[in-house]
Amino acid sequence: MTTRTALMVAVLAAVVILLAACGGSVPPAAEPTTSPFVAALPADRAEMAIAAPDGTLPCGIAEVDWGYRIFRLGDFPACQPLQPNLAVYCLDGSGAWSAANVFDLDISTDTSTVAFNVQQAGICGLFPASP
Repeated sequence: MTTRTALMVAVLAAVVILLAACGGSVPPAAEPTTSPFVAALPADRAEMAIAAPDGTLPCGIAEVDWGYRIFRLGDFPACQPLQPNLAVYCLDGSGAWSAANVFDLDISTDTSTVAFNVQQAGICGLFPASP
């Protein structure tokens, strides 16, 4: 047996052992660990004192990442009485609240949630909106 043949036999044996250890199939990919639900940040943070373009202050804030996100109003007690009249703004690069990167806002009184798509990472807040 040549060295090349011996190497091929060893590789084949390793593959057979790995397949047997995995039950003969490739294990499934891990589930994503990023939850769409956001966690409330403390109400004493400085961002809570920054007014939105219409002059209102946030009733709650959270750190978000890009994509589909959900505020559970149970986590934001100051915002609960305002539903369904809520808006979502995110801090822009100049430290001002903006809705420029917030899309598909869906406020559900049935589930007490505010869902939206965001195209930025950072701090977003819930605000009173005009009825």
